[in-house]
Amino acid sequence: MSATISDRLRLEDIRRQKLEKIHEERTKLDEIQRVYDWLCDRDKMDFEQNSEPNDEIIQMQEKQNRVLINVSGTIFETTRNTLLGNQSIFTVMLTTSLSVDKDGSGAITVDR
Repeated sequence: MSATISDRLRLEDIRRQKLEKIHEERTKLDEIQRVYDWLCDRDKMDFEQNSEPNDEIIQMQEKQNRVLINVSGTIFETTRNTLLGNQSIFTVMLTTSLSVDKDGSGAITVDR
């Protein structure tokens, strides 16, 4: 059985219609992706502008008793328990009434 010219034309027309439909769907998907990306970018900017410290995180950090130490301009963060774990100058600094120098952020200042 050989396909007639009209059958071939009909099949070619169906193929063309399907390709057009695929192109339309891709165009719709591209537009949806652009809107999604825009919304994600907007939400990210809103979050960054409106983010405030979480009270639970602040309370957890306070419970852990964080200590900042400024050693010649480099800030180190540790816990009070870590510093008190070994007999060191920090043990003396944190457990006595010895005057301790602090920088503007409240970090203990150590000059090497």
